[in-house]
Amino acid sequence: METEGGLQILQQQLVEAHMAIEQLRQQTAAELAKVRQEAEGQAAAAISVANANAAQQAASATSKGSNLKPKGPGEFKGRLNEDPAEWCFSVEAYFKARGNTNGAEHLAYVVALLEESAKSWWRLRVENPTAYEPIYDYASFKPTFIAKFSTVDRVRKARVSWQVAGSWALSSAMHTQCAT
Repeated sequence: METEGGLQILQQQLVEAHMAIEQLRQQTAAELAKVRQEAEGQAAAAISVANANAAQQAASATSKGSNLKPKGPGEFKGRLNEDPAEWCFSVEAYFKARGNTNGAEHLAYVVALLEESAKSWWRLRVENPTAYEPIYDYASFKPTFIAKFSTVDRVRKARVSWQVAGSWALSSAMHTQCAT
């Protein structure tokens, strides 16, 4: 009987230990949830403060930066040493820095920057609207403009290579004549 009584006592102690462990687990889970909730609250407060600081800094930078103006792209004259694609890139960077996304305004600004042969090209297009595909905004201006003034650069390069080849042939002919 003593073993049965001892076994029952051990079983009772084991049940009590399991109950104590379960109670501790529940208390720990509740405390952990409380700590997690407090940490999340502190994190939310920290994020809110950081966002407020960032907004304040941005507002400060904007008010200070309102006097700053990006440098414009400069005029395009249609000369042989000018790269129309590079100039368009400068124009787009300028508009991006200004925060301006209106294509019609871009076109008006770009046309005002054209000089010399580039201005003559644009004037010809404006004065003869039925002879050319219409250009209403910067998006339709850019590919036409680059095609027109890149051609000028290709012609210049062809002339230079022809001149180099021609002068080489001439010097070779002269050298042959002098040798004989």
